Amino acid sequence: MKILIALLAVLVFHPAYAEELKDFKITNPPSIGTVPGLGKIPVGGLSGLILERIDPKTGLYHFLSFTDRGLNSEPENYRNDGIMDRILILPAYSPLLVEIVFDPKAGRAKFGKITPMKNPNGSATTGRSNVNPRGTETIVDEGIVDSKKVPLAMDPWGIDTESMAADSEGFLWLGEEYGPSILKIARDGRILSRFLPDSAPKERAGVRSLPSIFAEREPNRGFEALTIKGDSLFAFLQSPIKKVDGPLRVRVLEFDLKTERPKGVYLYELSKEGAKLGDATLDNSGNIVVLEQGVDKKTKTRHQSLFELDFSKATNLLNPVPEGAKIEVANAIKIASLGSLATGEFEKLEGLAALPDGSFAILNDNDFNVELQVAKIHKKPLPKTVDNHLFILKK
Repeated sequence: MKILIALLAVLVFHPAYAEELKDFKITNPPSIGTVPGLGKIPVGGLSGLILERIDPKTGLYHFLSFTDRGLNSEPENYRNDGIMDRILILPAYSPLLVEIVFDPKAGRAKFGKITPMKNPNGSATTGRSNVNPRGTETIVDEGIVDSKKVPLAMDPWGIDTESMAADSEGFLWLGEEYGPSILKIARDGRILSRFLPDSAPKERAGVRSLPSIFAEREPNRGFEALTIKGDSLFAFLQSPIKKVDGPLRVRVLEFDLKTERPKGVYLYELSKEGAKLGDATLDNSGNIVVLEQGVDKKTKTRHQSLFELDFSKATNLLNPVPEGAKIEVANAIKIASLGSLATGEFEKLEGLAALPDGSFAILNDNDFNVELQVAKIHKKPLPKTVDNHLFILKK
C-alpha cells in the first residue's frame, strides 16, 4: 500500500513540529443493499469519527463513524413545479453506525461491526426528509422520490447524520442536517432523544429546545461538527447563516449534557480559504480543533486545514447583547495545512479524531460513489471510483 508522506509548513505562533500524513484505504466494505442494474452497493458516505478504544493486547485502534441518509442524487425539478426533489436510490435505507479497525503495525484499516440506527420505538430509522415542501408556506426540506421519480412519503424521524461525539456516560451524540438537530443515541443505535430548534415545523419529531436561529441554516448545512469538552457539547453549523452573520461567521451551539439544554451560542470565523467545516475534535491538551475545507473556484486548489479554537472570550449570543456592543468571535490558530497532501485528492473530509500520541485521524466521505452509480444508470462514461480512506496525521 502506498504511503504518502509530506512535511507541513511550520505556522506562526504555534509550537513548531514536523508532521507526516499516511493514507490507508479501508478494505472489505460491506454491502448496504442491492439496486437493479447496479448490483450490491458498498458502504460509504461516512461522516464523523471518534476513537472508541485501543486494544491493549493487539494494539488495534477501534474507531466509530456512521453513514449519512444514504445513496442519493443531486436535487432537480423533476415535477416541473419549481420545487426540487432528491432521488433516494435506496428509499428504505437506515443510516448505520460503522466500526473501523486500524492496525498501525501492519498499516491496514478495515470495516468492522455495522449497526443500523433505530427510532425510539425500535422501528428502522430512515434518511428521508421530514417536511413535504409542497403545500407549506416556507420550503424547509427538499422533496424525495425513488429512482422511478415516484414521490416518497416523508418521515418525521428521518435524519441526515453528519457529526458524532461520545460522552463519559457511554452515550453517543450525533448532529444532523434536516432540523438541524442533535441526537442522543444508545450504543445499540437506538435514538433516545432528538433536540430541535424552538421554531421547528410540527412535522419534525423531537424536543423543541434549541435557539430558533439554527433553523435558519442554509439547506443541507446543519450540525456538521460536534465535540465534547467537559459537560458541554459544542455543535458547529457547517457554514454561515449568510443572511444573518455574513459570509464567514459560523454559529456554534454549546449544549449542557447534564441539563440537556442550550448553554451558549458563539461565532467562529472561517478563514478566507475555508468555505465550510468538516468535523471537530478535542485534542490531548483539551483544545477544540476543527477541520476547515474549501476549493478555490479559479485554481481548483483545495484548502483543508486544522484550527485550534478558544471560546473563552467569545460573546455568548444566548444572552442579550447591548446595542452597539462588539461581538467577539472564537480565537482561531491554524495548526496544519492539508490541501497539498494526499487529502487534497478528496473533496470532502468529514471525520476528525484526536489520538493519544497527539496525532489526528481523518476520514473522507465518498458519497457512496453516487456520481459513479448515476453514470452507470444513464450509461455515461464512468468517473473515477472514490474509496473510503483513513488518514493518520502524525506529529
